[in-house]
Amino acid sequence: MRVMAKAQVGNTWELALLPYIPVPHLVARKFAAMRQAEVSGAMESWTLGAYPSLNWLTAGRYDSRVVPDTEEAVRQVALEVYGKDAAESALRAWKTFAQAFEHYPFSNSLVYSSVVQWPRTRVVAEAERQEGEDSEQLR
Repeated sequence: MRVMAKAQVGNTWELALLPYIPVPHLVARKFAAMRQAEVSGAMESWTLGAYPSLNWLTAGRYDSRVVPDTEEAVRQVALEVYGKDAAESALRAWKTFAQAFEHYPFSNSLVYSSVVQWPRTRVVAEAERQEGEDSEQLR
């Protein structure tokens, strides 16, 4: 029997303040596990596609018949995006982001009932307030 997976490669509405979260190591691990489980296909985005992104480039590495090593798949994305001179720095940063994101306390109560979505709103409101004050000073 064919089995399909639902795997968000971009962001969801719950984390929509960012175009994508740069965690290609986590994407590679997820897609490698799906391939090893013989998943036939996947719905990889259903809300905010956040394309193009590092995550989509990483997910694309798993479209072939051969399942790549996760570290090598991510390394190839780093080389493609940043070149030989900066790839190692990018890999270190992405690994740090992945480790941090694994500890992000994602739950419905946090996402829908907390201040997670508020910072951008406050920043925009402050910028608009400041803009208004600047306009008043010009009059």
